[in-house]
Amino acid sequence: HMVACLCSVSDDRRALVWRPLGPDPRSGPPPTNSSQSAAVVHPAFGWFAHASRIWACCWLEQTDTHTAMVTAGEDGCVCVWRMTDFEQLQIAHSACPADDTR
Repeated sequence: HMVACLCSVSDDRRALVWRPLGPDPRSGPPPTNSSQSAAVVHPAFGWFAHASRIWACCWLEQTDTHTAMVTAGEDGCVCVWRMTDFEQLQIAHSACPADDTR
């Protein structure tokens, strides 16, 4: 059984995975016509994933046996990470260096 998680990235080159702790008691019940509700989350783990700032992340796939996250950074790399052991599965470089976009 997979727990729903949130991924985020930061200017310090870290990729972060957040796990929900449960409903946010400060938010009150969701409106009756809405499926949205607030939750309390905490950082479950993080790692330095790129040589410079990371711009984006997303979940690539999520099954019972395998979860992967994709990160894209200012260093011109797109990386695929296996979440079970943080192993870098694939890396792709852009054709031009990230700082040579003039």
